[in-house]
Amino acid sequence: MGEGSRGSVQGPVYVWNPKIACRTLEDTAFILYQSRMVSLNEVGTFIWERFREPARVLEVVDEVLEHFETTREQATSDVDGFVRLLAARDLVIVGGEASPS
Repeated sequence: MGEGSRGSVQGPVYVWNPKIACRTLEDTAFILYQSRMVSLNEVGTFIWERFREPARVLEVVDEVLEHFETTREQATSDVDGFVRLLAARDLVIVGGEASPS
C-alpha cells in the first residue's frame, strides 16, 4: 500500500460517484459502466454498498470482518484492491466526510 499503517487509518474518504447508475437487487449490485451492465458478487456488493455514504477503507474493512469469515490482513488487501479498482474507473470518488466513529 505504500502508506504506513497510521496513514491508512486516516486515508481518503470515498463515496459513490453520483454520475454512476446502479441498482442492488437480491444482494447483487448492478452498475452501468461504459454502456455495459456489471454485476458484483456478494462481497463486492457488500463493499460497494458501504460507499453509498462517505467512508474510509479501514472502516469498510471493519464491517467486512463483522460479516464475513476472513482475516484482517486478507480483508484489508481485498477491500483496498477493490476500492482502487473502483476509483480507477471513477465508480467511487474521493470526497465527503466519513461518519464519526
